[in-house]
Amino acid sequence: MTQITSLLRQCLDPAQPTEQIVDEVQESLRELEAQNEIFRAFGNRYCMAPPTLLALNRENLVGWRFRGDRAYLSLAHETLKTRQQPTEEKLHSGIRNFDRAKSRLQDRKIRLLTLEEVINELPKPQKPPYFLLQGHQYPLTCSELWQMSDVKQYVPTYAEQKDRWRSPTPQTLSSESLLRLPDETYLWFEAEEFYKIEPNAAILAMFYLDRCAQQPLRIVWANAAMNQLNLQNIWLPYAHFQWLRQLSEPIEGHRRVFFVSPANRPLVEAVFQYLGCDIR
Repeated sequence: MTQITSLLRQCLDPAQPTEQIVDEVQESLRELEAQNEIFRAFGNRYCMAPPTLLALNRENLVGWRFRGDRAYLSLAHETLKTRQQPTEEKLHSGIRNFDRAKSRLQDRKIRLLTLEEVINELPKPQKPPYFLLQGHQYPLTCSELWQMSDVKQYVPTYAEQKDRWRSPTPQTLSSESLLRLPDETYLWFEAEEFYKIEPNAAILAMFYLDRCAQQPLRIVWANAAMNQLNLQNIWLPYAHFQWLRQLSEPIEGHRRVFFVSPANRPLVEAVFQYLGCDIR
């Protein structure tokens, strides 16, 4: 994060506050994470997501969506002999056999998955498993926590997702609690220990806590008649958002608002129900 901010500082107005730059960078990085184009590791480090093509099924050889490291996009077009512009993100395979196309893509380190395969691989909402916590204890005590400012705890309530982040108190902090530090570091509190966890694990933990508290996140169609889904201020795990993007189209001029065809609407609702959401 520091390196990104320093590079941007060289080409921006020197009068622009550093805090504003950091906020904008974090927002952009979160958006790229949600779109599964980058992954975030510990210590505010980022890496590109593996290049992947998503197909509706094995019989459908058109409209494969590209996700991940865009450096592989033109190579995917070349491999599939698409005869399209190399910047097109929906690829129409010129190879008329799914298995042969998949094999050629694998030779170039590009994955080809069907939606069924993606669905079967979707992670369930869960608290961070022990193997993710082991060795990642965070040097913090409860008494030190109460002295910190701008720390937020995820508290499932009847509210929007962004409004469930609240200042922790001795009453709300208990074993199996999720916290967020001002620098976007996520901590999991369990058995009197704080553990540093990655953002995707934190998002899965959010839906786990919702389920435990019986406070499902409400997802409301922006315009049910027009099949428009508004995901502003809603953060989903990488794999789930990737699936939703495959089943929808972004609406131009409306950030994180998507059109879902009537045929795909039950599938879109299924992924939210899988996460335990109340979608209506």
